[in-house]
Amino acid sequence: MKLRANSHRGFTFVELLVVIFLLVILAGITIPDGGGVKRIAVQTKALQQAKQIALGCKLFAGDHDGRYSSNLLDENGEVTATPPSSSNAALAQLIPDYIPDEEMFWLPQDEVYCNASEPDNKAPWLGAGENHWGYVLNLTEKSDPRFPLVADGAALGGTHYSADQNAAGGTWKGKKAIVIRVDGSGAVELVDKKTLTIPGPTADIPNLLQSDQKNWLKANNLFLNPLPKAF
Repeated sequence: MKLRANSHRGFTFVELLVVIFLLVILAGITIPDGGGVKRIAVQTKALQQAKQIALGCKLFAGDHDGRYSSNLLDENGEVTATPPSSSNAALAQLIPDYIPDEEMFWLPQDEVYCNASEPDNKAPWLGAGENHWGYVLNLTEKSDPRFPLVADGAALGGTHYSADQNAAGGTWKGKKAIVIRVDGSGAVELVDKKTLTIPGPTADIPNLLQSDQKNWLKANNLFLNPLPKAF
């Protein structure tokens, strides 16, 4: 009886290269890039930090007739008529009674508003380079719960962000921004590609952070940016 020849054969070299090429393509589709995963993780941590800051604001309001920090305090802890000129000055009033240290405000990924090294956790609190977060003035616990209270520091003196990671407001490259509202809710929100602003709740409110818009933040609800670090 004759034995039949084995009709099976192995892959040729060319076929093996094709298979490897296809596997590489599939891997690129199904596995997210490491940079994207890291960025999401950093944003998630920053969101939690911002929520803790908003909670500190709420605790402060509970001791100050429902008003969030909008005026400087004197040496006795009493509210003065002097408004803060930066979010650092406004948020510094939360330390140490409502937030224990400065690290909650610091974000090392911020190239303009934050130093590369951790804050010193020494008074005077929140000096230049120790705070990433912007802040809206003259809000109370009874303000519209949709109003922004804390958000990523924006461009210098403005309420728009930057696509340049090395510029003020460019931490997330003009694509996302973290916002915490008066009711304590918060999210990583999309930034409008054309205006580089956070869209408001309706078409006639194009910028979530801008004051003196129709049916939105009033003229005294200014958005204060942080103090830039020393370069």
